[in-house]
Amino acid sequence: MTALALAPDLKQRAVIVARQSRTDDGSMSVADQIEKAIAYCEANELELVATYEEPDTSGRKPLDKRKGLKRAVHDVEDDRADVIVCAYFDRFCRSVATRSEAVNRVEAKGGEVHTLDFGRTSNATAGEKLSGTLLAAISEFVADQTGEKLTVTKQRNIDRGIPPFPRVTPAYQKREDGTLEPHPTNAPIVRDLIERRLKGESLTKLVKSANEQGLVHSYGKHVGEPYRITLTGLTKLFGSKLLCGEIHFGTFTPNLDAIDEPICSKATFARLQEKRATRGRYAKSERLLARLGVLRCETCNSRMTVHSTSTNGKRYEYFLCGDRLCEGRAIIAADAAEKFVLDEAKRLAEGRIGTATNDERIELARVAAEEAEAIYANAVDLAMRGHSNAATLDELRQDRDAKVTKHERLARLVAPAMTATAADVDGAPLELKREFIVAFVERAIVTPGRGSGRIVVEPKSAV
Repeated sequence: MTALALAPDLKQRAVIVARQSRTDDGSMSVADQIEKAIAYCEANELELVATYEEPDTSGRKPLDKRKGLKRAVHDVEDDRADVIVCAYFDRFCRSVATRSEAVNRVEAKGGEVHTLDFGRTSNATAGEKLSGTLLAAISEFVADQTGEKLTVTKQRNIDRGIPPFPRVTPAYQKREDGTLEPHPTNAPIVRDLIERRLKGESLTKLVKSANEQGLVHSYGKHVGEPYRITLTGLTKLFGSKLLCGEIHFGTFTPNLDAIDEPICSKATFARLQEKRATRGRYAKSERLLARLGVLRCETCNSRMTVHSTSTNGKRYEYFLCGDRLCEGRAIIAADAAEKFVLDEAKRLAEGRIGTATNDERIELARVAAEEAEAIYANAVDLAMRGHSNAATLDELRQDRDAKVTKHERLARLVAPAMTATAADVDGAPLELKREFIVAFVERAIVTPGRGSGRIVVEPKSAV
């Protein structure tokens, strides 16, 4: 396979990194940081090529754990950017080691790191290195000191029965002193769901029943308004130790009797956990449209996933709406769907330039995204049958979203690499065919029913 060139060198290309530890920490929001950074780029005639968001990310983390900053450094090292822009120095980092590694790697490639409050932070001269290191040390000290104070406060709250996290299971509501009590509307519904789950009812039926019974938001700005729970939400609820009155939080000492009126007993909670099991292995599909995310159900806009069945010894593969709760799940034969979508992509590509590429980093990101999607889909399938860990399911969803986002962002930074023609695509490997489809097709919507003519392809607005 032929290596394809990245985007041509452009002077003063900028990437923005916006970080916030928590949405309630009083610091400038990610959106506000990006807005200010964009204004800075415009005022200094920097061409913005990428924006990386780091919500719920500590500034004390090492560079390898800073997903957004790490990507920005890679962009400079791979000659896709020249300047990293952060709204404020303490948004850039709160670690001497992180600053040193990021700045050294960026400057080794001739790049720069800018913050809106202190300008360029550099190790180019002894004076600049000293001032930058001192700023990082001060930010690190403030973060460490705040953490020490909060540690005492959080443990005290846990001991008093006050959750140190803002979101709790809808089965409870907070009293004025911060402790929890059963929610008058939701608690009876949750107890009913637990009892029925222990009798063997499926998660699908329980989700539908919960939404029909009328759950409401128990906290936040939408308190009292209708609340629709999802499969992930229900499995997470069933896995919360708050149900049996326990508060657990990281490495803090847990409070095993934090709630005076728990939803269920510890014995009942233990039985509820026996209804779950770890996820099994997944099978990787080599179908052309597998896990690309372009094939969508018209009814609910969910991704369609690959399934198969065997009749008289012959195997048939098809795409089916991935949402088990969808009222009208679309289904279509895999061969027919893939031929139609590929033909439409060819038609859309006439006279235009595609972005198919086999750049190693992008290919690795694509494979990682596909695998994460497959693992999550398998975990959801197991959850439907009562075999899944709620916390793991939520983590898998977040991992999938992060890896898909990484692949999409990397792909956008690659320059047009091939002139799209039917001949090129017909003889191309599977990976390039997939990239070709993604380059020209936004979505392929499948209408429920039978017969041909049920797919409508929406082209990318700009290629």
